[in-house]
Amino acid sequence: MSTHLTKSRRLSIAPLLFALAVGGCCSFVQFAAPTVACAQEAQSGVLLLKTPKNLESVVSGQLSLKGDTYEVVAAEDSRVWIPRDRVLFVGRDILDAYEFKRNGIVSWSVGDHYQLTRWCLINQLLEQATEHYTEVAKLAPGHRRVSQLSVELQKKLLEDGEFRDYLGLPPLIAA
Repeated sequence: MSTHLTKSRRLSIAPLLFALAVGGCCSFVQFAAPTVACAQEAQSGVLLLKTPKNLESVVSGQLSLKGDTYEVVAAEDSRVWIPRDRVLFVGRDILDAYEFKRNGIVSWSVGDHYQLTRWCLINQLLEQATEHYTEVAKLAPGHRRVSQLSVELQKKLLEDGEFRDYLGLPPLIAA
């Protein structure tokens, strides 16, 4: 499971992660306009799709734009075609999609941090989820949903092999 934690960033947020874990507190250069034509040749990347409730879905694989449709090849026998008008953003990887979402927020609220924490958890961006959760916990301490979010984050962190190793916990045994 890839969590996109760099060694230096992992160490800088280690105390917070530890506290949470133990129950404490067309080459794809980023572009937002999905109408920009990319090369007909497929390249690895992600599509951020428009969905209700601002929890945009992410589709990744070999991307190519064919007319008004993106073809995404996730595996040899797995293809999906997505209309261009359903695509909010095209990027190189999930971190590009995260940066796009983060940079789109002008005036941060507790709801923005809460939603971005949830999105990051869904997309295995644990470092970013932890950062946004910290803000949610500061802005709405004691709220029932913040407590639920804390449990979700703790669970994801404890499922992460690198984090378990950092804490000196044994690896999870598959059931």
